[in-house]
Amino acid sequence: MQGIIYDQDVEQLDKLLQLYKTYYIGNAKIKEITSNAPIFASAKYQMLLNRSTNIRLASEEEQLPINHAYQLTPFAQCPAFADVSTKQINLLCSVVHVFPPRFVEKTKRNLQEFVIVNEERKPLILTLWEEFLQTETPFLTQNVHTFPVILGMRLSVNTFYGLSIGTVPNSTILFDPPIQRSDLLKRWLQTNQEYIEAVVSQKLYDKENQEIDQPFSSHIRKISQILSLHEVKSFWIKAKIRIKNPEDSVYFLACPGCSKSCGAAYKYEFSCFYCNHDFPSPKPLLQFQAELFDGTGNLTAFIENKEASMLLCASGEDMIEAEENRTPFTPEIFNEKSKELPFLFQLRTSWSKTRGKTFVRNTVIACLPAAESSSTSHSYEHKSSASKVLRLTQDDVAAAESQENVAAAESQENVAAAESQESSSAIQEEHCETDLRAQQCKPPGKRKLAHEEVLHESTKYMKQD
Repeated sequence: MQGIIYDQDVEQLDKLLQLYKTYYIGNAKIKEITSNAPIFASAKYQMLLNRSTNIRLASEEEQLPINHAYQLTPFAQCPAFADVSTKQINLLCSVVHVFPPRFVEKTKRNLQEFVIVNEERKPLILTLWEEFLQTETPFLTQNVHTFPVILGMRLSVNTFYGLSIGTVPNSTILFDPPIQRSDLLKRWLQTNQEYIEAVVSQKLYDKENQEIDQPFSSHIRKISQILSLHEVKSFWIKAKIRIKNPEDSVYFLACPGCSKSCGAAYKYEFSCFYCNHDFPSPKPLLQFQAELFDGTGNLTAFIENKEASMLLCASGEDMIEAEENRTPFTPEIFNEKSKELPFLFQLRTSWSKTRGKTFVRNTVIACLPAAESSSTSHSYEHKSSASKVLRLTQDDVAAAESQENVAAAESQENVAAAESQESSSAIQEEHCETDLRAQQCKPPGKRKLAHEEVLHESTKYMKQD
């Protein structure tokens, strides 16, 4: 149950009440929470405290344990609460790294980000918005080297850039809560210093390095359900994929600093007009539009970066290298092979308005092979069944090239044979012409002698007959 204090009573009762202590409370009013009032506890009732309320501190023997007072959410279950404003979580974690404060132009708000971990080894980003920049963030910044343990109450989960945690106006950050789970986490931190260093140095908290778990079957929706609902920010579907617009490139050249598209050529120096930095070369990033279908409907989604690389089993650099080797990626073959392989896609939907029209954009933020894919006749190597798709694609291209090479070789052999026959015929004709010229060039006596020899031979056979 939550308590509430109004106006002039706040200062006096705030000095009286201490965090984590047990009190006897009497003469307080309890009422049901209306739908418009914020809810900070599990019960839908709140206790009104004022100057007429009788409040007395309990003795040390009467203090109540608070080990089970907080319903903690494991890191692994955070995706189930993603992008749902009505669902909030409580996290017990340790802060191991701090980023500088920054200003978000789009929302016109200040924030500061921290890296948080616990025993589950699934590091995440915790964002504290400007309501917490005066008290909480200075303490965490000054004590980050000690890996302070905090309890975040009523936090939100979002998927704007990977999976991350953020505060909302009714969130609360508690430092070093006196519960058993906090003591266990402190012991774990002392024996896992190398892992914590790896989290920071290898950026294991980054979207590209986050490990995605299989969603619960109850969280997987049909495409037809998504199309019939409105303003669903994040969802899982099980679908097959085909690349839309195969004639388009599956990568673009971007700034390595801000990932904005640039007009510079690959491996040429350029200056980015967005982040105002110079770079030796733009970075090729994968991005393409795909059609996802599951038998109940289909939708178009953008696939980029980590998810695109997972599906194509290649990077942007690999695509450029393949083009330079004259063996470019073939979307048509990919579409033919991938239609047999279902995947689990997590999508994030965003809406924008331009000139009075609302545009919807679906972006794939996670991709996993479907569970039953392992029972098919295909063998899945690497991290997903897409490896098989790409390998089949590459094999088909190689087979086609081999057939072309064989056909070219046979054609060359046929041409060579024809040329050889023509050469032989020309040589025979040349010999005949040479013999004829030789006969014509013989002196008359010799030609007569040859004729007489033939006549002599004919006469000799006639006499024998």
